[in-house]
Amino acid sequence: MISIQNKRECCGCKACDDVCPKEAISFKIDEEGFWYPEVDMLKCINCHLCEKVCPILHHDGISKGNLERPITFILQHKNVSERFNSTSGAVYPTIARYYLENGYYVAGHIFNEDYSVRGYVTNTLEGLELLRKSKYLQSDMHGVYTTVKNLLKAGEEVLFSGCPCQIAAMKTFLGKDYEGLLTIDFTCMGIDSPLAFKKYIESMERIYGSKLAYFKSKSKETGWRDLTNKMIFENGRTYLGTRAIDPNLKATFLDILMRPACFECKFKGLPRISDITIGDYWHRYSIKDIDMDDNTGTSYYMANNKKGLDFLEHIKDQFRCEEKEVETLFHGNPYMFKSLPEPSKINRKDFYKAIINKDFKEVVDEQYKKTHSVPRIKLVTISLLRALKRYHFNPFRYFRFLYYNVFCKKVNVDLATSLFLVWDSIQLDLKKGARIEVKGICTLGKSKGSKGVISLGKNALLTLDTVESEGSDLSILIGESAQLNIGYRTILAKGVDVSSVKSVKIGDFSYLGRYCKVTDNNDMIVLSDEKNIIVEPVIIGGHCLIGDNSIITKGTTLGDEVIVVPNSIVKGQIPPRVVVSGPTAEIIKKNILWKK
Repeated sequence: MISIQNKRECCGCKACDDVCPKEAISFKIDEEGFWYPEVDMLKCINCHLCEKVCPILHHDGISKGNLERPITFILQHKNVSERFNSTSGAVYPTIARYYLENGYYVAGHIFNEDYSVRGYVTNTLEGLELLRKSKYLQSDMHGVYTTVKNLLKAGEEVLFSGCPCQIAAMKTFLGKDYEGLLTIDFTCMGIDSPLAFKKYIESMERIYGSKLAYFKSKSKETGWRDLTNKMIFENGRTYLGTRAIDPNLKATFLDILMRPACFECKFKGLPRISDITIGDYWHRYSIKDIDMDDNTGTSYYMANNKKGLDFLEHIKDQFRCEEKEVETLFHGNPYMFKSLPEPSKINRKDFYKAIINKDFKEVVDEQYKKTHSVPRIKLVTISLLRALKRYHFNPFRYFRFLYYNVFCKKVNVDLATSLFLVWDSIQLDLKKGARIEVKGICTLGKSKGSKGVISLGKNALLTLDTVESEGSDLSILIGESAQLNIGYRTILAKGVDVSSVKSVKIGDFSYLGRYCKVTDNNDMIVLSDEKNIIVEPVIIGGHCLIGDNSIITKGTTLGDEVIVVPNSIVKGQIPPRVVVSGPTAEIIKKNILWKK
């Protein structure tokens, strides 16, 4: 019978569960949210089948017959929509679609309603949308091994995908090779705790004041390399969390979320266990590769045997494809060969105890700060040297930088964590009590020539978070006691004009096009029936695209992910994820996705 004395000896595949003829095996979930088998001795008949299918006990020889040096390609789907809807270069959904369109079966993984993950077998195209997109959680595979075996015995063709340990479990469960089975794995860092992910969702629902309605890992809106987690909540709000700010991603890179067995993984290296290995092509691109990378995702395809190589011919014409030496994958995918390092600065037991009783984001931020703290003098030195380089060692610009970042009390910048880079083409006018709060590295003014102005009236507040302007002829005018908040990684194009008499808020990851205007007051347009309404706050949601020469007028609220077509005039309440156009901001398209 199976008996787990050391948690590193169980990968949670649940093959032992499927093979037990007496249903004597159940699973107990531990304090970290991972399940481990327990045997009911009253039901057990000592058949030892559970031990025979355990991939950890029998990992040697599973990859027998596969190539020591796989044949490797980089692939990017020619259809940008396919790439955008996937988490890499769209290889997996293309393979799965081939199987489903031919009436074959696909065994993969889907989210449950509570965003836990389970194994799933289908032969209909309707199931493809559930199967695609990465799910970095332990998947409950109960029943999947038995279903796949029965299909193969009946002569059906089956595609089975999963972590390397799950591929190994399928092979030990089947006990022999089946010509009708094609297996796909990926370069796996490790599998995450379902409990931690549940606590992450609860934390974000608290922050956004609504239940989660949609989740996607590695969403492409901010760029494939950001590894962005995207959430859409029932109240219509959107969250885009990059690896630099998202608590789930921060915890992932603290190496604290993974199952204990992942620290001593038995299924890495070459030869691989599966027929095909796929993943992100994280190689540093050369000029030769530039047409294969627009930051919407590029995959690698590793043919580990003849079956994997032959299958590529079925889908190859849908991709930009280039054969590469297998060594080119190693630099960007080191966990193909080595296991995760066990965290040395974090007490794992304390972490999981903390997320039960405290908010997940707060716990992660606290741990992240402890493990990523750098001496202040070192960060200050780096910041000053970076500024020297940015200003090309121009003394006048550098002294101006020092003044606003070090000596000016009206600009709140902590050199240990952020920089505010103001070029000499930007004129700053800060009245008594005015303040600029800076987070991250903000760059306002890039080009020579035309001048820009940032003017703050008495007690006005300008908040910037990693904001960048693409030109110098920028106009930001904030009235007495008024506020302007520009969110994380928002970009202001040439000639942007923002005027705030009371309050203007611009969300994260937005883009304001050339010569567009945002105003909460009647400084330019007065309608005959509203002369007495002088000021109404403006809110622009996260990840909005404001087209060139457009005007966002007072009293406007744009939902998240709205696109405003160039030369439009917008007033009123605009729902999320729509395209608006023209002088009346007519909605011309709904449920859109976009990436600049």
